[in-house]
Amino acid sequence: MSSDRDKVLFQELVAKAWEDDAFLKSLVANPKQALKDAGISVSDSATVEVLQDTASEAHVALPVNCDDKYLSEVMGRLKKALPLKRKVQLVQNTDQKMYCVIPVKPEGYSAGSLSEDQLASVSGGGNVVTNVTVEGVVVVGAVTTVVVT
Repeated sequence: MSSDRDKVLFQELVAKAWEDDAFLKSLVANPKQALKDAGISVSDSATVEVLQDTASEAHVALPVNCDDKYLSEVMGRLKKALPLKRKVQLVQNTDQKMYCVIPVKPEGYSAGSLSEDQLASVSGGGNVVTNVTVEGVVVVGAVTTVVVT
């Protein structure tokens, strides 16, 4: 998802997944088709995997062209933005593999109850400030696990 249009469409897709269990199941079962149906650009040669956050585990999908400076910025944001005792997996999007992260539905969420800025925040467009420290980072292939304590 490189364009601003795709990001907005993805935010709408996340909201729909929170509101409609049948849609979420179809998104997980056939994510590439669900993204295309939503109007999001997906390469025909790419595979798509849906990752669902939980109260104890979160995922951050890094862009295809992610340099050390960007990764350092992400790590800094993680220290400020995540609740304590939460495992975080950083996954690297590539030209051949795209990760779709579905965040945990915010407490008290109902259809249309979040502003555009709030929806962007929970679907990867912003951050929520809470002080935490990063205990350790484990890198396994294209997936990095960060334990936040």
